[in-house]
Amino acid sequence: DALLELGHLNAASEALAAADERGAGELSVSARRSRLAWLAGKLVPAREGMESALAAAKALGGESTEHVMWCLVQLGELHIRCGGFAQAERQYQSALELAPEHWSVLEHLAEVRGALGADEEATALFAKVAGTTGRPVVWQALRDWHLLQRRPEAAKAAHDRALAGYKESIDRGEMLYVHHLAGFYCDSQENAEEAVKWARKDLELRQGAAAWDALAWALYKKDEVEEALVMTKKALATETADSHLLYHAGMIHFSAGQVGEGKRLLRKCAE
Repeated sequence: DALLELGHLNAASEALAAADERGAGELSVSARRSRLAWLAGKLVPAREGMESALAAAKALGGESTEHVMWCLVQLGELHIRCGGFAQAERQYQSALELAPEHWSVLEHLAEVRGALGADEEATALFAKVAGTTGRPVVWQALRDWHLLQRRPEAAKAAHDRALAGYKESIDRGEMLYVHHLAGFYCDSQENAEEAVKWARKDLELRQGAAAWDALAWALYKKDEVEEALVMTKKALATETADSHLLYHAGMIHFSAGQVGEGKRLLRKCAE
């Protein structure tokens, strides 16, 4: 898990294989195998791994309710990332039956209800989770949803709550939202200087694809394309296949004059 979070995917895969050989449980191994496949863009093996984890969690009986709920949410997330909104909703509804008030289930359900066009329900769910948990990432999601629905005043209010939450976390000495702040200043409140500052801090903590990508995108927003190209190539070198990462990489390559590679990356992003 530590190697995975630090971005060392090959080493994480080797550690998982060793754990499997030494008799680690099916739930633990399958869930992590799914995550590794997901990061590599291998969505069918990712789903198969999480389905195996779900079966293992169910086999554990009554004490595994939280594990079952978590696996259902992960399966829903895999579906929604591929545009399978109806399939995702079925997984989330099953998770909701097990944990009717769990913030993660409600947040994911809000996302899929919004994708299916249920504005009022999505708004209410996002607002409920944001209000009860105070999580700035959820306030940011609510902000983005209001903006998409052309409600600028409501979007600004949620935006302010998100930023305040991020700042309060940083003031407490936490590192939890450093990565989120880089993205926030890139796309929610465009401030390239702040985006680069927090992206560099993120990279000090871990050298994974997400951190390289965050810095690349922040540098792109700051119009420092040459360094952005170096950073996006580092992100791509991890072989992480994430649509956001590939989109950023494609746009950066275009700006650097590498049009052919930019097109290839955007095609891969679309796939």
